[in-house]
Amino acid sequence: TWRNVDQRSKYNQSLGRSIEQRPMMINQRNRIGDFELDTVVGPRGHSKAVLLTLIDRKSRFLWAYRLKDRTTATVNEALTKFLTTFNGPVHSFTVDRGTEFSGLVSL
Repeated sequence: TWRNVDQRSKYNQSLGRSIEQRPMMINQRNRIGDFELDTVVGPRGHSKAVLLTLIDRKSRFLWAYRLKDRTTATVNEALTKFLTTFNGPVHSFTVDRGTEFSGLVSL
């Protein structure tokens, strides 16, 4: 309903900085370790499964994780797994304002 959309958008306005405030170093794509994250939702059926995608801004290399749902806890679990297995520096994550990324600051 529209009420839920309005409440969700108010909640998400407080998360992180606007993309216009992203540091120039990240925009220049000169270093490995600056990632863009998003979730990809398939056709609605019996499954709530989604793909979590991480793309390195410089190399454009893609990592994808199949998740059982897109809750904050599930996304954080996958990101923790990524951080423990990625063999390189991680400088930044750029995400949209989806509620699944609301726990990113706690990682």
